Amino acid sequence: ASQIAALGFDPYVNVYNPETVDVTPPEFRSVEFSSNEVDVSNGEVTVTVRVSVFEAESEPNHLSLSLTPPTGIPSSQSKQIIFFPTTGQGWQATSTAGVYTHESTVTFDANSAAGVWSAKVDWIGDTNSNTDYKDVTASQIAALGFDPYITVKSSEPLMDLQLLVNSANQLSKNDIVSSFLLSIENAQEKPTSFEFKFDYSDELSYRKLSVIGASSTAMSCSVYFGSGSCDVSVSDDWESLFFNLEFAPGALGINEVNAEVIFQGYEADSTNNSATHTFVSKVIRPARNDVNGDSKSDILWRSYAKGWNFLWTMDGIQTSGVAPINVVPEPSWDMVGQGDYNYDGKSDIFWRNRNTGQNFIYQMDGSSIKSRYTLNYVSATDWIVAGSGDFDGDGTGDVMWRNINRGDTWFYLMDNGVIGSSLPSEWVTDLNYRVAAIGDIDGDGDDDVIWRNGITGDNDIWLMQDGQIAEKYSLNTANSDWDIAGTGDLDGDGTDDIILRNQVDGRNWVYFMENGQIRRSTLINTVADTNWEIANIGDYDGDGKADFLWRHVPNARNLVHLMDGTAIKAKGVLRPTDSTWQVGR
Repeated sequence: ASQIAALGFDPYVNVYNPETVDVTPPEFRSVEFSSNEVDVSNGEVTVTVRVSVFEAESEPNHLSLSLTPPTGIPSSQSKQIIFFPTTGQGWQATSTAGVYTHESTVTFDANSAAGVWSAKVDWIGDTNSNTDYKDVTASQIAALGFDPYITVKSSEPLMDLQLLVNSANQLSKNDIVSSFLLSIENAQEKPTSFEFKFDYSDELSYRKLSVIGASSTAMSCSVYFGSGSCDVSVSDDWESLFFNLEFAPGALGINEVNAEVIFQGYEADSTNNSATHTFVSKVIRPARNDVNGDSKSDILWRSYAKGWNFLWTMDGIQTSGVAPINVVPEPSWDMVGQGDYNYDGKSDIFWRNRNTGQNFIYQMDGSSIKSRYTLNYVSATDWIVAGSGDFDGDGTGDVMWRNINRGDTWFYLMDNGVIGSSLPSEWVTDLNYRVAAIGDIDGDGDDDVIWRNGITGDNDIWLMQDGQIAEKYSLNTANSDWDIAGTGDLDGDGTDDIILRNQVDGRNWVYFMENGQIRRSTLINTVADTNWEIANIGDYDGDGKADFLWRHVPNARNLVHLMDGTAIKAKGVLRPTDSTWQVGR
């Protein structure tokens, strides 16, 4: 208006009215209950509620009073009382000018939460449509000299709810579930409404809550910065309820989830309604070289004499199937890698022609080739496939290259069967170093690279993260009598271990790994005949622990050892294969 006036115009309008205009809402004066303590043990109890207001210029019209349930009970369980001129006896004028009173009732029963309920005024208005929406809280009512509280008691507890930790499941790198079990005893009537409250470690990222155990469920959740509250309704046909909290990836290590179930009823001991779940979240990765997708490692064979390619699908100490894949007669073709390059849960085959440098992919479905294609060409005289693994932790197999003349390295990070990223990496110019094994030795979900110097015996590590070298260091030294046979999770702790074989005395050894370091170094057993070699390491029985395929090439014998740490829990004899056959890498 001042700016309008500055322009030379009058922005003001004066209104004259000889009559007095009512613009003031009523003023709240008091609330009184016929009883401030009720016991619902023997049934419902009705309490009379009397309020008074002051209205000088017209008459009161409406007043809303809420009774808020005890702390921890959802606000949806509040009881609201509306005072209108048309309810009960309506507003009654008192002997004091401008003061009006009104009475109504509120009922408490077995479903009303035990504890202290508190009154507050939500809004108040008069017949001239003047309304005040400013809350009058319980403490403000108390300051006026009136008791705003009603204590609800029950001498007979209706039930005993107990919340227990059920489990924590790391289903994959992308799926963490923390589960709580709610049981009930001494129930006269099953509760169907709860508040489920929870908080969790900063490393966890909440996805969703699911409730299992009743034929129908409904919920409304609010989650904010590491804590959440869900109002849950279920049908009354449940015997026990599972509250499953799902969290997103990126939570490896020790995590904590606290949960509490709050029921607006009577319980023998409500302290049993909370539980704390502390667990170690680990990456449980699919079985390596699982060609048919049954969560067990399989074995690929190639005959260079006949060009035959075969798949042995494994089931513990025996094969569940032996099937031909195809015939590739040209002996310059090698199976140089395996990995799930298209992320369908089944391992595929990376072929390389050692003469032409052509690289070829078989996308597999068991022994069936569902897709085959040329990937690219890489100089056969300069580069070899040094290893296969999931170097960026995305669940898709990747490929590591090494230049055999210069020592530089390169990574193909695969995506849907093609090269998603082609990344040069560091040079290892000492050509006495070779990539001895690939495995996730720090348990972070990204495969790492184990180097071995055949002259000095030095073992070096590249810890990988997102396809890049996150850390590199010397692990230890083992003399030239020892070969690294490969990696595998022998003890099932979610971290690959390093398996060695002594080519002189036949000892077999394991470095149990933790966070990229040797947690324990110990003998597995001794196989004195050094013609026996560990030809393959995989989880052949699907128990989450690595097993060994032993091969005696001169005698064409093949054995399986199912492992449990350093213990051999079962042995099996497989069909023989002569020296013209090789196990696919």
